[in-house]
Amino acid sequence: ALKNALSTQNMVVFNYRLPFPDRLRYFEARLVPVTEKEAVALIRDFTDWIETQNRLKKYQTDLEAIVEERTRELKERIGEIELLNKGMMNLLEDLREANRKLEITTKSLRESNEELEGFAYSVSHDLRAPLRAMQGFSEALLEDYSDRLDAQGLEYARRIQEAAKRMDNLILDLLSYSRITRADIRLQPVKLEGVIKEAITQLSEFIDEKGAKVSVSDRLPTVKATHSIALQIFTNLISNAIKFSRPDVTPEVKIYSVDSDDNRVRVFVQDNGIGIKPEHFDRIFRIFERLHGIETYPGTGIGLAIVRKGAEKVGGTVGVESTPGRGSRFWVEFQKWKSEGASDGDQKTDTLG
Repeated sequence: ALKNALSTQNMVVFNYRLPFPDRLRYFEARLVPVTEKEAVALIRDFTDWIETQNRLKKYQTDLEAIVEERTRELKERIGEIELLNKGMMNLLEDLREANRKLEITTKSLRESNEELEGFAYSVSHDLRAPLRAMQGFSEALLEDYSDRLDAQGLEYARRIQEAAKRMDNLILDLLSYSRITRADIRLQPVKLEGVIKEAITQLSEFIDEKGAKVSVSDRLPTVKATHSIALQIFTNLISNAIKFSRPDVTPEVKIYSVDSDDNRVRVFVQDNGIGIKPEHFDRIFRIFERLHGIETYPGTGIGLAIVRKGAEKVGGTVGVESTPGRGSRFWVEFQKWKSEGASDGDQKTDTLG
């Protein structure tokens, strides 16, 4: 290269590499002739650039593999959906009239979106009507025509039933979230002992089904809240504590309180379930956030959002402490109810929007 540069009196550029103790390094040399016998050599180490390019190529290859895998999974899901759609064809004629009414109702709701009560009424009645129809027709298929359907047909009918039930639960949870979000409430003294007992009674069938053990402290406080919001908070927390249990482990739930300061108290719902990674602590309280597939742990992804919104409406906060594989401890912090010499019935209530 030097001979070529001196003979042509032109700059010659070439690349080469050398082994170093730490790694193989790459260089670029520029030979610039200054006389017929002398030249200046400019050497640049561009090892980092080469390694960066190699990493980028690897990232690109990995990304292409991921995209290919996701595309394959998407195609599989699309195939499943197409099969479901074929299974529902026999129901479409009966649902068209209900869907037409639903479209009219939806259009009307868009025009009067500010009227939340009207929206909630339409959702709870008109939107659930085709779901009830889906459930009814699928039940009829299973009960009256099971002997005429093959295994695949029976599976389609069961899937329709399950999908309708999940959508119905989602609508009910959305309505609950909407009511809590927009409601004006008056804070009153709420004895948590009675509220939690009521929540356990409502969940008694689920508790028995899971064989769960629920223990409640006998010294729970009276807090500022409303009975309905407090009941919804603890029903959701206790239900989650039992639902997200580890396989072959009896679910155990402990409920107790600890004073936060003179004016506030934290009520804990502790379980021995699957636990949550720290990076998901905030995410789980957002609406529609799910960490697990619905096939593994059923739900709508709204329950903890309702818990947080309900706590905020009564001037409280929520949080969680958890170790994956060892359980979680959710807490709700309330304002204490202090009578200041007056009975609960005589004390003035607080109003929150």
